[in-house]
Parts: sequence; C-alpha cells; structure tokens
Amino acid sequence: MLALGDTQYETGAYADYLQSYDPTWGAFKQRTFPVVGNHEYRTPGAQGFFSYFGERVPGPRAWYASNIGAWRIYVLNSNCDQVDCDAQVQWLKEDLVAHPRRCSLAAMHHPRFSSGPHGNSVWAARFWPALDKHQADLVLAGHDHDYERFAPKHNSGAVAANGLRSFVVGTGGKTLYSFETIEPGSRFRYNRSAGVLFLTLRDEGYTWRYRTVGGTLLDSGTANCLR
Repeated sequence: MLALGDTQYETGAYADYLQSYDPTWGAFKQRTFPVVGNHEYRTPGAQGFFSYFGERVPGPRAWYASNIGAWRIYVLNSNCDQVDCDAQVQWLKEDLVAHPRRCSLAAMHHPRFSSGPHGNSVWAARFWPALDKHQADLVLAGHDHDYERFAPKHNSGAVAANGLRSFVVGTGGKTLYSFETIEPGSRFRYNRSAGVLFLTLRDEGYTWRYRTVGGTLLDSGTANCLR
C-alpha cells in the first residue's frame, strides 16, 4: 500500500489521523509505505504524520528505500521547501548504483507531469534525471485530486519507449479536481469518483488496474521492466 501524501486533511494533525485515517485506510497501516505530502507539513515538522506512522517511516526525513520481491521501491520526499533535496538526490543516485534492480518504482507526492490544476512540479523534476538514467520503470504521485496515466516520458517531457511511466493517483478521498491544460503524453484521465490503482509487480514486469470505489475497472495494462 503506497499512500501518496496528503494522507490526512487539512493539517496532518495526529488527533485527526486517529479520528479519520485510522478507522479507514489505517486498516492497511502495517503494509503501508507512507509518502509525506504538503498538507502534513501544516503541522510543524509533519509531526502528526511521523507520530502516526511511526516505524513505517524510517528516519526523520521521510525518504527511504525498500525491496518488494524483485523490485526496489523508492519513497521520496518532494517537499523541497521543507527538506534538503540536494542531499536526497545524492542519496538516490548512490542507492540506485548500490542496489541495481531490473525493476524499480519511485513514489512521491508532487507529480513531474500533471494535467490537473497544480500542473508539473519543479520539485519532482529534481529526481527524474537520476531515475531516468537508471531506467526506473514507474513513478507514482498524488497532489492533484484526479487519476492520470502518462506514456513513458523522459524528464525533458519527450515521450519515449525507454522513459518513465508515471501515474497521478490523487483519488483517495478528498474532493476531486477538474483537468486544466492537457499535458503532452497524457493517455488516460478520470476525475468523477474516488478510486485506487492496483499494481501487480512481477519479477520482470508489471500490470496496472485502476478501479473506482464501486469496483468498475477503467484503465489497465501490462508492461515489461526496462532493464
């Protein structure tokens, strides 16, 4: 379970996590990889987020890596106004070299590309060159309250078969947004109801399925890892 940030509105207060998040998404807490969003930092130091998730977030910086089967999973903190993203990018580069995997995935709150009102994030763009160089396969983000899938793209925005396939999945419960200017490479968009992206991570590839809370399958596909 990858919770892509803004996990508790409006301020990420610990009491609100206990009252709202815990009785719902909290059922999956022990298998959750939490991503910190901008709303969590409305509580100083995102202390509500860190207090609630506890050992699920290793370290105070909210960026970390873990293995799931054959995959290397990178949880990144894209709040570059709150943390040292230069240090984080250096850590990411070093970990990509030290732990080469055929398949890898990065999750952060702010999307590099988005057709929603927040649009493309310059903070997210700081991580993409390293992920692109080492041929990461998937990048997941939230921030815009909609679902959007992009064709594989390089950090430059060019669509390419060896680019990063990215998703915006901001449909976890808050009010949904309208789409603004459609970003090049956008392949599927949905903003009518809440829903969840299901990923099946295999040794050499992956499958995605986006379902609404009513169970309707709207978007799906299968791809091989790049390496």
